[in-house]
Amino acid sequence: MAKRWRRVTLAAGAVLVAGFLHPPGGTSALCPSRVLLERPCLLCGLTRSVSLACRGKLAESWDMHVLGIPVVFAAFAVVLIGALRLLITRMPHSPRSA
Repeated sequence: MAKRWRRVTLAAGAVLVAGFLHPPGGTSALCPSRVLLERPCLLCGLTRSVSLACRGKLAESWDMHVLGIPVVFAAFAVVLIGALRLLITRMPHSPRSA
């Protein structure tokens, strides 16, 4: 279970780091759905929405894609819980008094 949490925490951290590194108004990779079918897919705009939410531009993030803000909050919560789990498991145990 510990390895799974470590992986999930790292993945959530990667989402947050990518959100901060990706330029919010920049171009993103071309969506295969948009290229092949000339229609946006359900996730079009999510990367830019996450990037905007990471920068605190919540109204713009919401306009870009409604799941951007929940993704950022969920990723932040997972990273926080993962960090707390790591700290708790690494804390020295105090001797119990009898």
